[in-house]
Amino acid sequence: IIYAFIFSFLAVIGYSIISIYIGKVAQKHGAFWTSFWIQVLGLPLTLLFVPFFGLQLTPDARLLPFVVFGIGMTFTFLLYSKNLSIGPVSVVLSMLRLSNLLIFFLAILFLHERVTVIKVVSGFVMIFGVLLVSFDIRELLKRRVQTLTRAAPTIFLQIILQAISVLFLGFGIKEFGGFSSNIGGRLFVVPMYLLLSLTRRKSKPGFTAASWRMLLFITVIDVVAFIFYTSAVGLYELSFASMIQSTAP
Repeated sequence: IIYAFIFSFLAVIGYSIISIYIGKVAQKHGAFWTSFWIQVLGLPLTLLFVPFFGLQLTPDARLLPFVVFGIGMTFTFLLYSKNLSIGPVSVVLSMLRLSNLLIFFLAILFLHERVTVIKVVSGFVMIFGVLLVSFDIRELLKRRVQTLTRAAPTIFLQIILQAISVLFLGFGIKEFGGFSSNIGGRLFVVPMYLLLSLTRRKSKPGFTAASWRMLLFITVIDVVAFIFYTSAVGLYELSFASMIQSTAP
């Protein structure tokens, strides 16, 4: 459990760093092409780690969870880039923490993971934090809901889609382990992006050298953070890793 905590916390740090920069790139080049290049570049970079972790995927029906994960996370990441481009980043990220709470409940129901005091307390703290940062408290006390971002509808859509997708990743991790599931998920995410790219116009303005450097930086951090996250789930529980993810600043 100690290693699971460390890996989850390192993933939190990584995702917190790149969230700042993804929004900036998405504002300039669009949510789709930003997420497209992060995922396309992320697959070969992740494959570089295969000699260190090994690969245990087998071409059978057990890969089905990765298909669902790949489709779901493709649209999740599109929504993520779009929401960050709308901002404010602090509010968007705070609201997105609710996906971790939903993942927690789904993991308890479908993966039969344990309910512990720490997880329950973390859930209540997370809800309080989301209310404090994401909603106008004065309006809320008047029984009127008013969020502090225009991205609220797409954020809630992302929360649901992300939680369901990650649940299926959890099924895959149970079968193949953390790193192999990381590869398995990306193997289905990238083809989805390639198909969608055929229906999209090219980014305007085009990517500059500075933009490519930024994208490469984001991708490297994303790859490492996702390896830490899937490894944490493989070592312990999806619900535990999701609660640690909710601590992202």
